[in-house]
Parts: sequence; structure tokens; C-alpha cells
Amino acid sequence: MVADQFVATRAERLNAAVAAGRITQAQADAQLAIAKSMTVARLMQPFTPLGPGGIRPDNAPVSPAQVGPRGGGNQYGRNGR
Repeated sequence: MVADQFVATRAERLNAAVAAGRITQAQADAQLAIAKSMTVARLMQPFTPLGPGGIRPDNAPVSPAQVGPRGGGNQYGRNGR
């Protein structure tokens, strides 16, 4: 499943934290379950293409997480508004 591959890195980090004694196995299991469920939920959302500057075709507001790590717009904020 794609979600398993996507959270594999997270699982490795959690296993290392358990081995180092920073968290318990129960905490790691809970965090991994949350990461997997959130990944599955995100992957199941319909794709909504964004136009130039991160604007949706219907002009609905877009959160910075939907635009990407560099954000959208210019130095004055999102799309100069």
C-alpha cells in the first residue's frame, strides 16, 4: 500500500526513538497509527489543481500547506492582496 511506503521513514525514526529510550513502544505505535491514518485520509482526498499563484479556479482561499513549501504569491502576501 502506498501509505505504508509513505510512512516507512517515520516508522524508522520512531523505532530509533524507542531503541534510544526517548519514547515507549506504545507511544511509537500510537504515533505511527496517527501518521498512517492521516496519510490515507490525505491520499483519499480528490485532487484539486491550483492555477497560477496557488489560486483555485473558483477563487476559493488556499492554505499555505496546499500551495507548497515555498508558498504562493509575492512579498506582499498571497497574490498581492
